[in-house]
Amino acid sequence: MAQDPVLEQIFADLDAAEDTDMRLRVSGEALARLNEQLKQCMNQPEQAVDCAYRILIVADLHARDFIGSDEPEQAPLTLLGELALILTCRVSPEKVPVAYVGSLYRTIEFMMTLLQHTMTTGPDPDTVAHIEASVVELAALTIVTYEDFRKRFNLSFLDHDIRRVRLLLEPAPEDLRCLNGNPINPTMALDVFYDVLARMAACRILDPAMFAE
Repeated sequence: MAQDPVLEQIFADLDAAEDTDMRLRVSGEALARLNEQLKQCMNQPEQAVDCAYRILIVADLHARDFIGSDEPEQAPLTLLGELALILTCRVSPEKVPVAYVGSLYRTIEFMMTLLQHTMTTGPDPDTVAHIEASVVELAALTIVTYEDFRKRFNLSFLDHDIRRVRLLLEPAPEDLRCLNGNPINPTMALDVFYDVLARMAACRILDPAMFAE
């Protein structure tokens, strides 16, 4: 999607921000507006797709700034929440394949950063186990989704990174590559997102009250 005036304005506002806190405020407010717009245009497919694309782009920028803040856990939570919202609003990932699989991959990156951060701050075994299980679920989903989209949309931009994800997944127990006893496949994305968010709530990385909402 080239020359999107909505995104161009958000980029300009971010460029004008004086520091990370201001960037987070600008991108957070933009996400809130876009989320509301998506909910309002659910029955208008073309507008919903445009809005979903913008959400994924802005969510990525928002998450990247969280990595450099004192709240790195908000980076994967941001992308997970926005990915879940898009699917809940019935926008097919096939309509935004590059942005969607890119967001899946970056969610793994940010979750790994969260794991490293947790390991250096007096790790709780249950928290580590939940994060590691989340990484495996997201890795399994990302691989099968990218393989499917690669064939159907002639994608190749993540080929190198997907090889790294495969290496990450290889030592994982088979049961963690499944959800409710079934091997993870692209159609299970929303279930995977909710399961990961539930894990984050269980170890209080995500406020349980917010997950309940």
